[in-house]
Amino acid sequence: MTTQYENDKVSSEAEATNPIKSIIARRKELSDNVLNLNEVMKAYHKEARYIDCVQLPEAMQEFGLDSFETDEGITVKIKEFVKASIPSETAINKARSEDQRQELIARREDAFEALSQMGAASLIKSKVEVDIPRGDKREAEVLTAMLKESGYETTSKESVHAGQLSAWAKEQLEQGTDLDFDVFGIYQGTEAELKLGRRKI
Repeated sequence: MTTQYENDKVSSEAEATNPIKSIIARRKELSDNVLNLNEVMKAYHKEARYIDCVQLPEAMQEFGLDSFETDEGITVKIKEFVKASIPSETAINKARSEDQRQELIARREDAFEALSQMGAASLIKSKVEVDIPRGDKREAEVLTAMLKESGYETTSKESVHAGQLSAWAKEQLEQGTDLDFDVFGIYQGTEAELKLGRRKI
């Protein structure tokens, strides 16, 4: 049989935890709101990109315009762009299937090899990670030469900055170089650049 004391104790404990539950509920609400805002921001960015790369260029081409200025002082200029990309290790690790993963790896290796053969190996950045004891201040160059002899475990990574790759691809295409669009993930187009004064919008 439950005593009045036990009932009062349970009731007081429930009252004590109510503020905690409210705080947790509010925290979850905030987290949900952040997720929702992120989705909204993604949708806004996607629509803005569509306007910049499709709607505005098409509309201005229809009227034979390369630039335009609104009454509010917003200037629009149409410019050509070239984008290029090589699958990153992160993209490879996030591949949805083993087949897709192997395809990305092959494309990455082909792109690195092509860059080297075309004299653009300087675009490839190499990163070597070494686990060394605390307090070891050896110079990186000396340590790199001694790695195998010293028995250190190392991880070597190569990457190409997307912006530098895109600039290189644009330059090569302007020079008439025949590039593999699939290997370098190249796509070309026109986009509208909007500015209000000096500020890009």
